[in-house]
Amino acid sequence: MGIIAVPTLARAPVVGGGVQGNIYDQSFNSGDGVTFNDGGGNFLVAGGWHLDSSTNPGAPWTQSIRQDIAQTGANTGLYCYYGNIAPDNLVGPSAIYDQHALKKLYVRWFYKESNPFDYNGTTDHANIQKFLRFYQPGINNPIATSFEILPSGTTGVYSFFSEVYDSSGGGSDGSGNWFPNCNLPAPTPNSYLGQWHCFEIYVDISDDAHHVFVKFWLDGVLYTYHDFAFQPVTGGPGNVANSFFTPGNGTNVLGDLQFFGTWNAMASASKIWLNQVGVSTIQMGVPTVAYN
Repeated sequence: MGIIAVPTLARAPVVGGGVQGNIYDQSFNSGDGVTFNDGGGNFLVAGGWHLDSSTNPGAPWTQSIRQDIAQTGANTGLYCYYGNIAPDNLVGPSAIYDQHALKKLYVRWFYKESNPFDYNGTTDHANIQKFLRFYQPGINNPIATSFEILPSGTTGVYSFFSEVYDSSGGGSDGSGNWFPNCNLPAPTPNSYLGQWHCFEIYVDISDDAHHVFVKFWLDGVLYTYHDFAFQPVTGGPGNVANSFFTPGNGTNVLGDLQFFGTWNAMASASKIWLNQVGVSTIQMGVPTVAYN
């Protein structure tokens, strides 16, 4: 199981003065972004997300987008995609940017949750919450990885789930979940309720015969750096048999980004806010400019 040995370092300062994403960067100061939508071709403000000027990460940001999530015991949440539908003339829940199909990609966003959030009477973050999934072009089964919050009743950490990699027994916990391993102790989701923070993810599938590499920064500090070894499965998490992902054929690319695809349940009515979403081939860091 290829875990890259990364020493625990003295905690680094927050990295400011970040750079603009060279594929996409949207602050929502001037609207919801023509290439950032709810998967059905609707602008976010028309598809269940709302422009909200009541909260933002601070100057120079003036408004954010918000999703209101009702209490439910079922899967819930309204996903949104980064993409550009027009080049592929797709119909339905598809928004892709495979004109930028890449094997290495950085994604950065500001994020805030309400306080309380997914509260079951004992703890917040009572259920699994899937932040971000990386797809092949065309919104098929996830490839490579998804970035999640695991329930506070178990581990309560920010985690990568390896989808088609190690999905039958690898990871930090033997179940395909990969936990922070740098600059420990890492912050927990429950310690950040009601606050804005900057998340950045890096995924590299260039060695698709053997590995996928992932990194996770929170407010500019690296907390996760893992190397997943490939273990194909059929019918399990990721469902390789029905996926476009073909290990080792050299054609696999990162084609779609799905934000907030599934909350496995929501124990209490809650809200999330999103701002300054960046997609790039270079690391962006924590922005100080409201890019549009």
